[in-house]
Amino acid sequence: MSRILVKMWLYNKRLLKKPSFVCVLACCVLLVFIFSLSVADDGAILKIAVASEGDSSELYSDILTALERGGLIGIVRLDAVSALEALDGGEVDAAWIFPADLKQRIEKYASDVNEENFVVSVYQREESVLLQISREKLMSALYPYLSNALYNEFMGLRYPQIAASGEEMLDRYYDSAEVDGEELFRVVTKDGESVSTETGVLLSPVRGILAVLVLVGGLAVSLFTIRDEKNGAFNLIPERKRFCVYVLYNFIAVLDISVVSLMALCVSGLSVSFGREIIIVLMLVVSAAGFCTLMRVLLPNEALFGAVIPIISILLITLCPIFINVNIPLWFRLLLPPYGYLAGAYSLSLMLPWLFVSCAFYHVAYAAFVLRLKVSFKA
Repeated sequence: MSRILVKMWLYNKRLLKKPSFVCVLACCVLLVFIFSLSVADDGAILKIAVASEGDSSELYSDILTALERGGLIGIVRLDAVSALEALDGGEVDAAWIFPADLKQRIEKYASDVNEENFVVSVYQREESVLLQISREKLMSALYPYLSNALYNEFMGLRYPQIAASGEEMLDRYYDSAEVDGEELFRVVTKDGESVSTETGVLLSPVRGILAVLVLVGGLAVSLFTIRDEKNGAFNLIPERKRFCVYVLYNFIAVLDISVVSLMALCVSGLSVSFGREIIIVLMLVVSAAGFCTLMRVLLPNEALFGAVIPIISILLITLCPIFINVNIPLWFRLLLPPYGYLAGAYSLSLMLPWLFVSCAFYHVAYAAFVLRLKVSFKA
């Protein structure tokens, strides 16, 4: 055991002397750092300028507070003129201008629902799905006050004797049944663990890219071993025993990158529970090491192997649910190490299938290749 640990330490020192491998480690830290900055900046994917034509009431302030809640849409407070200038200059994606008589406009709309009695002026250069989603958020911020106005309008028409008791009495009845709406939903994983909705949108991309970087690092080390073998670095090792060296090299490489990625995730606050992180990282190490070693023996040509690495990276980013979700069979997804790593962050139910499909497939295939080679040596 001590002999294996010494070899691992020596191989690790040799890997860390290679600038390209150190660059992969640095890219993992840099990637997590950039994503953590996005989360700190609320991860806004849209910037909306919000302004008023003169209303500074508590109602306008409450609506602004509701709009600023959450992370996908960044709200910029400006005056009406500056908001339109920011839109023309491309600094924001849209401008929402509230009227000076906001409360009266809401009540007017509640009494006569039509386009002429609009409440907010929305300025934008072009239409998009994201801007449609942003208007849903605007509607959710306005709805509590519109709902109250509709309630008062209904009570005045249907129950005038109650409405005659005054607005304070009506508000008392309304507030007794007021629902915030946030309690209607609880975002959880399949295992029942709560998910942060502010960082959840960034969690899959950062994990997916990190997992791809782990494989790229392992494949790069496999390329190193092909070059080293060509240069005679393994001449003292019998050829039938070199396959253990390949496995060990890849295992150390993916372990180093995975540990650096795990540390970066934990420090940045983008990680899930520590126990789950350990489990999925160890699974990723075993799966990625098997994948890279098998690719090493299937593509022994240095030039061909180097050309295949970018293609594999693009395929993994495309087929795994990192940015988009491609409809492919589950068994094929489980063969992709990044997919199991992403799935494990949200549910451990796929860990056992991933172990048997991905890890077992690559390592059993590699063992069969080695066994076949040993038989040919004996023959």
